[in-house]
Amino acid sequence: KTALRPLQFVLCESKHMLCASAAAAAVGRVAGRPVVCTLRSLGSDRASRTCEGTLGRRRCVASGLGGDSVVVVPMPGVLLTNAIYAPGGCLGAALCATLVDSELGEKATREARSLPELAEMVHEGLVARHGPAARAMLVGHSYGGYAALEFAKRFPEHLAGLVLVSTQVRADTAGATDRRKEQLQLLHAKGLDAVLDSIVPLLMSTTSRGDASVVESVRSMARAVGPEAYERQVLACASRADHRATLAALPAAIPVLTISGKEDKITPPRVQQEMRQLLQSRHTDLPVAPCRAAVLEASGHLVPLEQPLAFRRALVAWAGEVHGLRRPDQLAGRCATQDGGRHKSGIIGSMVHALGDGGPRGACAALSGGLGRSVSAH
Repeated sequence: KTALRPLQFVLCESKHMLCASAAAAAVGRVAGRPVVCTLRSLGSDRASRTCEGTLGRRRCVASGLGGDSVVVVPMPGVLLTNAIYAPGGCLGAALCATLVDSELGEKATREARSLPELAEMVHEGLVARHGPAARAMLVGHSYGGYAALEFAKRFPEHLAGLVLVSTQVRADTAGATDRRKEQLQLLHAKGLDAVLDSIVPLLMSTTSRGDASVVESVRSMARAVGPEAYERQVLACASRADHRATLAALPAAIPVLTISGKEDKITPPRVQQEMRQLLQSRHTDLPVAPCRAAVLEASGHLVPLEQPLAFRRALVAWAGEVHGLRRPDQLAGRCATQDGGRHKSGIIGSMVHALGDGGPRGACAALSGGLGRSVSAH
């Protein structure tokens, strides 16, 4: 009931910064206290960035290219939480956005009884939590992608961009609706574990099915969501609208990234190709924001969990293009402070360089150590 005083940390900008930020976040978790980290450039008394986080309200504030009004809103798929994005590190850092709200989308996907209601909840929460000028960069996986498209149809003026992961624009077919009814019958008859036994193998690539940690991550998220929310999600999916017209009419200024797994049996790469064709069919005299598609090898439906590094690279590359950049080193430069003609990249630049130069092991360490992961994508 008593507000806890935050733990204050000052991090010097250096090659050890990611380790220091991870240590600060870990101390906060153990102590159950909010953490405020101020990053200072070496030789400078001016704070270049402040990251704040609490266990109760997961958010990450970082200086970037998104502008103060852009909020990254991740939305997970059926029976999943936003923990699916955690292996790839902080979404805000990857997308150069100023704020990540990990609660808003996840809460709506659990509570809404239909996709129109879900879109309304996200819109209301966006305005209430971040102000009337806030615009959402929606990162939607599967069911979360359906929600992102519904939001785009209803509130395009509050949309900054779309990242559509393992999703599609068409409504359910009769066969898909029947399979959903069978899943609910199984849920009522034998419980959630029986449902997971039947669907988990379909969600993953051949490689991922043999990875016990990935399988357990999915089951853990499903248990956190629970059977009641699962039933609401299944019914919402079955009644969703067709959004081909939504994508074809999307304003030219809204950038889009679609990502799918090459071994995805639920939303195979061909549905991504349809989305790309719809985006390319838009007729406008205005410049069109970057719309890109990525198909990731050795991945099924759970791309952010199965291929986190490749998923992050796709986000970083697209974000760089959105902001007029071409290479990871240019992205780091834009996110840096300049001192005497030399660029000293901040936490975002360090993570980008780790991906490009550190190899898989080094990148994994950098992504696992990022403060944003501990705070906003737990």
